[in-house]
Amino acid sequence: MTISRKVISYSVLALWLAVSLVFGQCRAELPSWDIGLYWQYSYGPPEVPTTPYDTITSSIEYWVLARVPEGIYVLFSIYKTAHGPIPFLAYADMQSPYPTVASRFEGPVVFQAYAFPLEVGKQWVARPGHDAEPVVAEVQGIEMIQTGFGTFDTFHVRYQQGATVISDLYYAPGVKTFVKQAGERGILALEESWQFTPEATLATVFAVLEEVSSSRPDLTLEILQRLIELGIGQQQALSMMDELLTPDE
Repeated sequence: MTISRKVISYSVLALWLAVSLVFGQCRAELPSWDIGLYWQYSYGPPEVPTTPYDTITSSIEYWVLARVPEGIYVLFSIYKTAHGPIPFLAYADMQSPYPTVASRFEGPVVFQAYAFPLEVGKQWVARPGHDAEPVVAEVQGIEMIQTGFGTFDTFHVRYQQGATVISDLYYAPGVKTFVKQAGERGILALEESWQFTPEATLATVFAVLEEVSSSRPDLTLEILQRLIELGIGQQQALSMMDELLTPDE
């Protein structure tokens, strides 16, 4: 699928100025996401796959679609796989980079990956322990990380459960999220990040749904229903849903 580049792209100079200012203070403040913000990550599966998608996924894309009243963002995500794209609606908040794929939003994201402002040496409980030890996060330091999208100064956050390192994550203020993550969920590395217009974002969503509607009709209908409930592109979603539900003559 080809995405139009008639969008508002990030200025490289502005990014570097923002990063320089932030790292001059050695802290990262709570960011905010605009509608249309986009990230694409290359994906390397974990040694022990945990989902059916782990062994066939090559990249993952995210678009910010909306913000719901609870302060949670609605994201449109695409798993690029050997069997074609698989779209999902997901939820994320500013304390967690891991979108939660679910048919309904049922409460705050349970894994607190960030605790802004980020500062070297800061610790917090990322996931409380119930039947097991809690997962504790700590900002290890500031490190330079190179990805397919460029080189970034990042805050290195490590997550441990007891003596076991679960994951290492590298947060870059310039792109308002992590640029690399490595651990039990595999390896994600940032390949692209753009600021699309809301109109271009919505057009992409429906283009993808149209592409997969014949091969994944149930998933397409589920996403369309959620878009209608959330008030996102309602008229177009209703029209597409009607076409899918109308039997061919």
